[in-house]
Amino acid sequence: MMRQRLSTKLIVWGGTSSAIIIGLFAWLVVENYQSHLVADLEEYAEQLSETVKSSTRYDMLLNQRSSVHEIINTIGRQQAIDRVRVYNKDGEVIYSSDSTDIGHLVDMRAEACYACHTADRPLESLPISDRTRTFSINGDSRLMGIISPIYNEPSCWQSSCHAHEEEQKVLGVLDLTLPLEEVDQQRRSATLMVIGLSFVVMIAISLIIFVM
Repeated sequence: MMRQRLSTKLIVWGGTSSAIIIGLFAWLVVENYQSHLVADLEEYAEQLSETVKSSTRYDMLLNQRSSVHEIINTIGRQQAIDRVRVYNKDGEVIYSSDSTDIGHLVDMRAEACYACHTADRPLESLPISDRTRTFSINGDSRLMGIISPIYNEPSCWQSSCHAHEEEQKVLGVLDLTLPLEEVDQQRRSATLMVIGLSFVVMIAISLIIFVM
């Protein structure tokens, strides 16, 4: 009887301790996995932003608005992209893969502007982590947005067609948003897998203690 009570206590104590330790370990594994997924997506979004800017640079320089619109619309139709927008220095949407956005002024308190307008550093020196944000609209699926400055290069301020002031470092901002459905699905799958493995390990530890 004494041995049975001791065995029961060991099982309860061992199971509880194992649950806490394994639960903490599982949480750390999932969070680490999530951070790697987000970091990879941020890097992809940054590369994609640079591709968009490179693709539209020449047409923007010549003020070929229809060509810029077509390029942005083509890129924005890709399944892995939610929306592509370009704001001028006044916060007006001048290009967008969603035509209903064009001409609208961006709320400076909105998620796309918050990082730049609350940071002590100018936009051109902000790292990727400060230029990305995660949000949802009306409780729908999550989105990741990244803003990328459009710099005032010599070819811009020396242009005769629509020259900008040389002192103006940033002409506007490219705002790219990507859906996070796949990332969230991978996170859920990883969470379920870790929980399942943790449960199996806890049962195995309890059985070992019981047999002892």
